[in-house]
Amino acid sequence: MLHVDLLGRSTRRPARIARRASLRQLEYEALESRIVLDSTFFKLMTIQHADLGFDYIGGQWEVSSEIGSNNPADPAVDYAPDQTLHYVHPGALTSRPGGAQWDFLGVPAGQQLYILPQNQNPNLLYLGTASEETPIGTFAPYTETDPRVTQIAPFAWQTIQVVAKRGPGEFSMWQSGQFGAPTVFVSTAEGGLTSSDKFFLIEGGHVHYNYGFTQPGFYEIDMQASGYLGPGQTNQTSSAVNTFYFSVDDELKVTSVTPTESGFLARFNRPIDLTTLNLYDGSAGSLGAADVTLVGDSVGPVRGSLVVPTAVIPVEADSATGQKERTQAINAVEFVRTGGPLVPDNYTVTLRSDNTTFAASTGFKTTATPVDTSILDGNGDGTTGDDYVGNFTVVSSTLPVLSVADFARGGGQAVAVPATAAGIPVTIDSTTINGHPITSVDAELVYDPELLTITGMTTTVSGWSATMDPSFATLSDGKMVAKFTVQGAPALTGTTPVTVGFVQASVPSDAPYADKQVLRLRNVTVFDNTDGLDVPIRGEDALHVAAFLGDADGSGTLSGGDASQVAQVGVGSGTGFTAYQNADPLLIADASNSGTVSGGDASLIAQKAVGLTVPQIPNAVAPVPGAGGPDPRLHFEDATGAPGDTVGVYINFEATETISPGLNSIDVAVSWDPAKFTMVGSPTLGSYLAGLPGWLVGAFNYVPAEGTLRITGYTSNPQSTTPLGAGGRAITFDLQVDAGAPSGPSSLNLRQNVETTYTGAENNNGLLTLIPAPTNAGNDVNVDGVFTITTGGSSASILGREIFYNGSKFDGFSTAINASDDAAIATDKSAYLPGSGPSTFSNITSYTRGINGVMVDIANPAGTLTVADFTFKMSTQVGASNTPSTWAAAPAPTAFSVRPGAGVSGSDRVEIVWADGAIANRWLEVIVEGNDAIGGSNTNTGLAESDIFFFGNRIGDTGSGTPTLAITSAADEIAARNNAGFGSAITNLYDFDRTGLVNAVDQIAARNNGGFLTKINITDPPAAPAVSGGANRANVAVALASPEPSIPGLATWSASVDLVGAAVDRPIDRTVYATRTVERGEAIDVTLAVFSAGEDPMEALVSDDLLDELIG
Repeated sequence: MLHVDLLGRSTRRPARIARRASLRQLEYEALESRIVLDSTFFKLMTIQHADLGFDYIGGQWEVSSEIGSNNPADPAVDYAPDQTLHYVHPGALTSRPGGAQWDFLGVPAGQQLYILPQNQNPNLLYLGTASEETPIGTFAPYTETDPRVTQIAPFAWQTIQVVAKRGPGEFSMWQSGQFGAPTVFVSTAEGGLTSSDKFFLIEGGHVHYNYGFTQPGFYEIDMQASGYLGPGQTNQTSSAVNTFYFSVDDELKVTSVTPTESGFLARFNRPIDLTTLNLYDGSAGSLGAADVTLVGDSVGPVRGSLVVPTAVIPVEADSATGQKERTQAINAVEFVRTGGPLVPDNYTVTLRSDNTTFAASTGFKTTATPVDTSILDGNGDGTTGDDYVGNFTVVSSTLPVLSVADFARGGGQAVAVPATAAGIPVTIDSTTINGHPITSVDAELVYDPELLTITGMTTTVSGWSATMDPSFATLSDGKMVAKFTVQGAPALTGTTPVTVGFVQASVPSDAPYADKQVLRLRNVTVFDNTDGLDVPIRGEDALHVAAFLGDADGSGTLSGGDASQVAQVGVGSGTGFTAYQNADPLLIADASNSGTVSGGDASLIAQKAVGLTVPQIPNAVAPVPGAGGPDPRLHFEDATGAPGDTVGVYINFEATETISPGLNSIDVAVSWDPAKFTMVGSPTLGSYLAGLPGWLVGAFNYVPAEGTLRITGYTSNPQSTTPLGAGGRAITFDLQVDAGAPSGPSSLNLRQNVETTYTGAENNNGLLTLIPAPTNAGNDVNVDGVFTITTGGSSASILGREIFYNGSKFDGFSTAINASDDAAIATDKSAYLPGSGPSTFSNITSYTRGINGVMVDIANPAGTLTVADFTFKMSTQVGASNTPSTWAAAPAPTAFSVRPGAGVSGSDRVEIVWADGAIANRWLEVIVEGNDAIGGSNTNTGLAESDIFFFGNRIGDTGSGTPTLAITSAADEIAARNNAGFGSAITNLYDFDRTGLVNAVDQIAARNNGGFLTKINITDPPAAPAVSGGANRANVAVALASPEPSIPGLATWSASVDLVGAAVDRPIDRTVYATRTVERGEAIDVTLAVFSAGEDPMEALVSDDLLDELIG
């Protein structure tokens, strides 16, 4: 008995009729004769309620695969059958019951088959049949005499005949439940298909059937709808035969590979996970080998790009406004060669299969069953995991080829290729046809209007003219056709390429960024001037990437990060850009139009990034760049100078988190008062970046009248990781204080941006988040700097504060003070300055000799400097307090020397050396005394105010501590063991003894120096010591800062410290160390860590268990 839902129209969706457009891939019309099998699918039906739709509207049949709802926010969509794939999940497997009534299924009793039931199962496709959009009264009612239909009254019936089935097993349709008495409508197992293999719909109705498939695989079911328009079953109208496609628990297979003029189109029986595919990879190699290759026997590997076909699909909206959605194919990819058609050769196509390529789409993962996905079964033998390998041959042809240039241009840009040309060039490779000259070229150009707006065509051929209709036709997939003619006299003849015209076009401002399209030339003819005939010739496909030329990281802006990635590809570090893993990097980065990606392209991009005029790269209206990833800091150092002085200023970088992959570029946009300062010379790398491999200042743009400076610095060889705490001076330049500049503070403004140049830092994954974020105001805390202009002539100022590894490989293992010490400067370390927030690993060395060498660059000292102009203090080893006034005096230096003119900007370099190990696992405070209370009114240095800075040392630490502790533990020993090697740089994290190699000595150094150092956070000016009082936590702060701390009134007492549930009771009588709170599971207040007299606090406090808790 046929069960019909007569209320389907009103209960399933609002009463409305939507115009449907067939989604047949007309962009492949020129290739139809070569297409082997199936279609390009744009929609996958999985577990939703969908229908096979058979509607008759306005005198024509509209057959579709439908999905929809009554929810206006989720409008119904009708897809053409040849664009839709219906998926039968493995959960549809069911055993056939006994009884002859089930023989129509085509399998013996007890054997399994796949069934999509007529009653909804939320884990399976719920597939109905519908005629809900056929207007009531379209078909004439009649009484259907088929015995399977029991309705006696006349109805406006539609009949759907199953015409053919192609697939690995039998197909059937029936009603009345899976295992009740079935009413069979279609069965291919009972002698093949006949005229009785049909099912029925009522005009405006909605019916559900069971669907049976006996074998897994790919099925094509051909159906044809019909109905009677006249009474008495007269005036029958029938639809065309439409094919519906089903993938039944099938392994992923290639169904066709179709050659094109510029590559090939590959189709599959199931959706493919497009996100896992790549042709190219960045320097990190994270994407793996190319998943698609095309190799010619003679020409070798073919460069190109991978494109997913797109279509624009009408969507039913409540207002019937013609809303559309742009969608990608789910089972097809196209390879497009860069730079012209395929040359004659024998070609091999390889589509790689593994767990990360061509894996089945996540749309199949309707349950947690792992069999729901499939990797490629390349040879179609039923076993997955093998590559597809196919071949085709391109034969030689005497016909000319008309081609359009490949290019990358983004939203809002006019398109000229190259950027200095008159438009998009259209070139014919020969102007001779059959040995005769030509006088015209006619062609149609198919393009996507969402990615390109075409307005016309021009020509520069003498005596010729060009005409174009940019909207000659609109194809059913949403593409547009521009038709053009270029013609004139004299006739052209010859065998060399001629650019016959330039397409005038621009990219819409809202074009989806980084989308790709294939520009197709079709119906190309030339006029044979001798024979007087239009002769068809070949038209080549081209590729357009909707992105800005030079934007290698895909951020939508040009920056040093782009220049870095281009430079990396130029030196062979990576084959392309991860932001465009399926686009030829030539299209993105070949700014010089040389046919290669090189350092020259990186230089042009760097120049454009700082706002210089670069004709090769078109201007773009760039958005404010987004950010992500770790959070480094960029900030100015303060500076001091008098009118007439030339003073070095510094922009510092600090890694407040581990950055992986490592830093690849820094861009800065800065400004100052142009009435007070003038830049002298060119910006250079600061000591930190100068000590890293491959770094350079790529370009800068200084506008004196505005007092603005834009700089980009980048590397072609970024580190794999920039560790937590790494950093120091990144960029430096000299400012001259103008003669009439008034005294007082003036802002050094590290800006958010100057025009299209944004301050930022990047790695190969893209932009990083600067914290604090610079703004264009000049008073950003911990970002902007202050240049204090002093009175009088040239005044003294501190231009540099460095720590160096005395007696290391880098100064020739010499402990003497000389110029070789400059090579031993720790370029990844910088001085900690009061008021700069919490200290970090960038302020702490791990040198096994401790702090044994410091340099201070002083400009214009008033007198001859001696060690008496300096004060040195050091913290305790365990609990460094934030009140350095309470610290003990540091050991006296063993050597002191001034090297005139050897410092930054010609300043005097003061070198101070201590005995090895004298200042180890501690903080050192250095005070360059000035004419103030802190400096004891010292006038010899010429400094108006004392200069105070700090360096720390924690032997064997690789930076693996916490925000408040530098820790040396077994983790550092293991890290040294795992990173053994020769030729290490001065910034190597694991070469603790700075011998240039990492070996067992470094491991032992970490093992023998377990412990931690508090990361100080000192105010400016440094805080005075706390006042002693009762036995409370204030006294603990005093005790921490005292050589022999004590608590008044306390003789002997005990304390219990609960560390993550482990109680430790110790009697003490003397020393109190450390106050902090540990959060691990629950918040636990570790109030006092107390130890008995005579007990070694390092042994007790830095136990393995405690270290595990601290670093765990």
